[in-house]
Amino acid sequence: MNFKLRYFTAIIISVLIHYVLFSFFSMDNNRAKEYNNIEVSINESTNYSFRKKNNKKTELNENKTSKNLRAEEKKNNKKKNILEKNEIRDKFNSGKKEEIKIDYDEPEIIFEKPKYPYISRRIGEEGVVEIKLTIGKKNNLKNIEIINSSGHSRLDNAVINALKKGKYISAKKNDRAVISTKKLKPFVFKLK
Repeated sequence: MNFKLRYFTAIIISVLIHYVLFSFFSMDNNRAKEYNNIEVSINESTNYSFRKKNNKKTELNENKTSKNLRAEEKKNNKKKNILEKNEIRDKFNSGKKEEIKIDYDEPEIIFEKPKYPYISRRIGEEGVVEIKLTIGKKNNLKNIEIINSSGHSRLDNAVINALKKGKYISAKKNDRAVISTKKLKPFVFKLK
């Protein structure tokens, strides 16, 4: 008996859902005309305004959307960059001895001194590690290259781990961040 009651209620719920969906999706003609007569326009300041369309043919407003504005800004920036490059090239090729100022700020590297590994001290491992870093445009460490190894992996790894925990500020050329490489002073591991 319980099964029949559940089956019956499921059928009734199904019929009600179908009725609601059918009535929602089959609008009468007046409602459909109201939805078709609404016009959406986007102003430069990305405000949306809704208004009813006229029955006559409507002309679209020639307001630029924010995408068009962004595209124009990119084009203008590209043109400025090209002009700047051409000016620098012309000054260089003119043969005049004009100074071309190129501002370059070295990358900044902040890290703690690597700790002498305990096992290496006990065993008596010593060595010098020379490192070259590549610092990205977004103040991040891109690559660590060991130029001269100490000959002991524990010492090399101690330096690498200390550098990975450090903070980096990328180099700037004419106030723009650039990828740069920097050779660090040698890290000396020597027992006293």
